[in-house]
Amino acid sequence: MKFQHLIEILHVLLSRKSVSAKYLAERLNVSIRTIYRYIDDLTLANVPVVSDRGVYGGYYIPDSYKLPATFLTEEEFNKLNSVVNGIQGQIGENNQLKKIMEKLYSATKTTTDEKLTSSQLIIDGSDWSSTNSYKNKLKLITKAIEQLTMLEICYHDREGNQTKRLIEPHALVLKQGLWYVWAYCHLRQDFRLFKIGRIEYATKSKNFTKRDYDTNNLEFNSWYKSINSTFFEFEVSPQIKSDIEEWLGIENVITQSNGKIIASATLPYDKGLVYQIMKFGSGLKVLKPKKVQKEIIKEAQSLVNLYNK
Repeated sequence: MKFQHLIEILHVLLSRKSVSAKYLAERLNVSIRTIYRYIDDLTLANVPVVSDRGVYGGYYIPDSYKLPATFLTEEEFNKLNSVVNGIQGQIGENNQLKKIMEKLYSATKTTTDEKLTSSQLIIDGSDWSSTNSYKNKLKLITKAIEQLTMLEICYHDREGNQTKRLIEPHALVLKQGLWYVWAYCHLRQDFRLFKIGRIEYATKSKNFTKRDYDTNNLEFNSWYKSINSTFFEFEVSPQIKSDIEEWLGIENVITQSNGKIIASATLPYDKGLVYQIMKFGSGLKVLKPKKVQKEIIKEAQSLVNLYNK
């Protein structure tokens, strides 16, 4: 019975914008305390159930979450939908059929195309080994940009702070191999750049009017104005020369007359850059600035200590 209740709660949450614990308790004929336990069970099963407090609060599942594609195929959905609609028309309102329709509605979230399109751009922002979670977020944001729909997001910054924000997404940005959404943030009352990998979940809200600005004239470097930009110089091994050319640009990688390969660039300097450098291993040596050399040595020693335990 508990399993059936969990499945029914999942279908209700997927088919409705938001429901209260009282509504679920009355529907399943259980106590509100039991509903709280069921919600905890769904959360432990990695279902992102979000709770909003207040008079109009309740439980909901963000639009960026989808059931596995094997749950119900598009062909199965179309056939079942036709049958249920036909029966509904003959016998009128029926609670059991209503539950079936909610399940069918939740299943429609799995029938979207796997390709992401924005105008003539095909987007696949995930790596080969990733799950569909990242793709689902990217698809949702792409549609929100095209349909001028606000998004309610849960965002984690680099310091570990978590905030819920209402944003107006205006453009997708690919910067150094990472996807961002350029959006007007109602919390900050200004445009901000949000890294999609740091968005825990997103769900659609009301429509908005696009603000007066031209994405083609944006200063890309200004998005990093809060980060110190520093001049870097590297010595590059021939084995990874092509990788560094892709990262820094081929014009910034020079083979000197003595055969040494030197790369240089001004980069936003933070902890993430240190890890980016370290992933190239012994093939990339920092020549300038010296303080970064010390940071890399410290991180490398931490790794040695970790594996020597």
